[in-house]
Amino acid sequence: GRLDTATSWEPIRLVTSPMDILYEVRRPAPTTPYAYVKVAEGCDKPCTFCAIPLFRGTQRSRPPVNIREEIAALVDQGVGEVVLVAQDLAAYGRDLDAPGGIVELLEFVGDVDGL
Repeated sequence: GRLDTATSWEPIRLVTSPMDILYEVRRPAPTTPYAYVKVAEGCDKPCTFCAIPLFRGTQRSRPPVNIREEIAALVDQGVGEVVLVAQDLAAYGRDLDAPGGIVELLEFVGDVDGL
């Protein structure tokens, strides 16, 4: 999302929805036979050594249908392999109340023709 300009030592605040990061995917035509697909953004774990929750926010997963549509579009452009990425891939879907999580997502997107 977009941030306000910092004018003091107070924390910078997010002024647009962090979900924009997940849905505003502007991707050039692939030049490799593989592509990276972001399935979630952020993390819910408060590890003392990590700042991801501070600047990426809490875990926000993309809906499976949205991910499948992106993968199908990539396959139509010649991609034959996708790499699913997230800060905490194992936590995919918990915020969507998806009981199957990443396993269910893999089953759902794994049968895209041409993949």
